[in-house]
Amino acid sequence: MAQVTKPNAAGDEALWSIPNRLDDQLLKVDVVGACRALRASTGCAACVLGIPTRRPTMVSVGFFCSTPSPAARPAVVRSRPLVLACSRATGTRTSSVTDMSSTQTRRPASTSSSALEITAPMGWWNLWRKAQEHEQNRDVLGQPIAVQPHYGEHLGDVDYWGAYVVEVARREDLPESQVEAPFVGTFPTFLIGECVVKLFGPGFDGAESWAAERAMHELLASRPGIPAPALIAAGALFDDEQEWTWPYLVTRRLRSQPVRERPLTGTAGVSIAGQLGEAVAALHALVPPDEVDDRDLVSHLRSEAPARLAEFGLPAHLVEQVPEFLGDAPPAATLVHADITADHLFHDGQAMTGIIDWGDAIVADPYYELVAIAFDCFDADSRLLAAFLRGYGWVVDADFARNAIQAVCEFQFNAIERIAAIVDLRLVPTLDVLGDRLFGSLGT
Repeated sequence: MAQVTKPNAAGDEALWSIPNRLDDQLLKVDVVGACRALRASTGCAACVLGIPTRRPTMVSVGFFCSTPSPAARPAVVRSRPLVLACSRATGTRTSSVTDMSSTQTRRPASTSSSALEITAPMGWWNLWRKAQEHEQNRDVLGQPIAVQPHYGEHLGDVDYWGAYVVEVARREDLPESQVEAPFVGTFPTFLIGECVVKLFGPGFDGAESWAAERAMHELLASRPGIPAPALIAAGALFDDEQEWTWPYLVTRRLRSQPVRERPLTGTAGVSIAGQLGEAVAALHALVPPDEVDDRDLVSHLRSEAPARLAEFGLPAHLVEQVPEFLGDAPPAATLVHADITADHLFHDGQAMTGIIDWGDAIVADPYYELVAIAFDCFDADSRLLAAFLRGYGWVVDADFARNAIQAVCEFQFNAIERIAAIVDLRLVPTLDVLGDRLFGSLGT
């Protein structure tokens, strides 16, 4: 294994010296070894990106490095690509450092013929463009970091995830385009041209979410009444021998806007809410795919509801009522999207154009679907909810309000915060009263 020599100088100008043989056949192996040595020596997680060039006298290698804690991070090791270049000429062996964001070549502090030097960090975009010029090969792309706080801090970071998105694009023969970051969700999701690339990490039930979302796209492909983006490709960045394969999905990009950016207003908004009701009714009538049917989530959500709701901010006197209140909740027997929020419903101002993010799909009671729609997508607008229910053909009977609050109690995400902005929960004596205050007007 290659050894890493710590720099003698401090600060951003310090260089990490990685001894390496310059033999063509050993270069890739030695660089991978150097990467592992960097991890062992500094606590950094590092991966290797080989960039073969057309000139036999030049080999460039990029290192993506970061640490769990910024305080523990060496001065020159950042969450950005580090680029080195080793030039060779007949009869001589020298090392030089090239910053690919400029045309200048800098000589390192020590020019030992047996060392490669890592220079300062730079942005991903320049590296990407340069790599394209050299017929980039990413067969040695390393594992992304999936531990907190790094994962959350870099979830929407194009500089960090750009290499992986471009690799997916290369494998799936997607047209070359700039990588863009949409809203930040649970999994790294990026736009590239007319496509959306979504990577699934090991956390947040990544394997189940990938399988469920893929199955839902395949199920909905022949059902135009439920507008989901077309599935273009599905795969994994790494083989089964890796600690995590990082499965991905590529879907068609929606060029319309989500409700979060363009709220539903006026008669057009009411019409779109009704269209959503029709689509959700069609969804709820489908037989769930095995990948969704096998997810036994609702029973767990119901048993853990008191602790979860207390954490969400439901007052203690209402939390105490939850176990008994959920005792007669409707059975979980319906295929639901489970997270139709303002980020996931798209429209063009006149019509609904798509519903995205199907990875949370589960089998639940139909009221479960109402929580995200009512309190996030519709922002508690009773006009929009009434239009949705009409479009769906939902019968608002005497049990509607109770069943809807039961769904709020079992919902895995926090709806209590939004509800607390509508009703002073401290003054609500029972959960049934809460249901009447939130949904009672729908029956009139």
